[in-house]
Amino acid sequence: MKNKKETNEVSNYKRNKMILAGAIIVIILVIIIISILSITVWQKR
Repeated sequence: MKNKKETNEVSNYKRNKMILAGAIIVIILVIIIISILSITVWQKR
């Protein structure tokens, strides 16, 4: 029983790390897209 709980916590930790990494990648992509859009807008003026 104790062993199963430990492995479950480890898998939850790994899943949380995956979600966190995915969120960080999405945020970085959004920042890059916004910066590219703002640069193109400034060049058009």
